[in-house]
Amino acid sequence: MDEDKGSLPPGLYEKIADYIQTRIRIGKLSLIEKSSELSVSLVLGILMGFLSLLVLFLLGFGLAELISYRNGDNYSGFFVVGSSFLVLLILIYIFKNQISRKIQNPIIRFLSKLLMDHEGE
Repeated sequence: MDEDKGSLPPGLYEKIADYIQTRIRIGKLSLIEKSSELSVSLVLGILMGFLSLLVLFLLGFGLAELISYRNGDNYSGFFVVGSSFLVLLILIYIFKNQISRKIQNPIIRFLSKLLMDHEGE
């Protein structure tokens, strides 16, 4: 190793070593930044999904109660709302490929912007 250092101008080997160490540190910091952004996005997505399901559940329950009250019984509204959700589920299953593409493309754009942005730094 000392023989290799002798063929370089004085101080160049140390500067190269410092440069490599700096690039490694920058890479680690960039990885930490990107993983934290991804984690925050994931947590927010899960939270929004959970709250959306909670709202959908409560609205469905309220609508079922309203329909049952209007019909003068205790169960018809729940059958109507349950059947509506079943039809929605069947439609989602039928069009799952189109829906998955509509969801997948923004996710790919987000991840590529997050992971490929600032590549020159």
